[in-house]
Amino acid sequence: MANAIITGCNRGIGKGIASVLYHAGYTIFGLNRTESDQEQLQGKQGRWNELLCDVGDYESVQRAIA
Repeated sequence: MANAIITGCNRGIGKGIASVLYHAGYTIFGLNRTESDQEQLQGKQGRWNELLCDVGDYESVQRAIA
């Protein structure tokens, strides 16, 4: 199945988009400035992956994609 990279997937619109794609079978790679609640991630390990990353900071993005 396909992969999706989504910024801010731990709340708001990003979370909604990630959730729809996850339930459609996508593997999610979320770039978030803050960590998600553990409840939110429960049962999603393997196909829902999050990295702490501020997409406004070049070095943060470089670390996340490395």
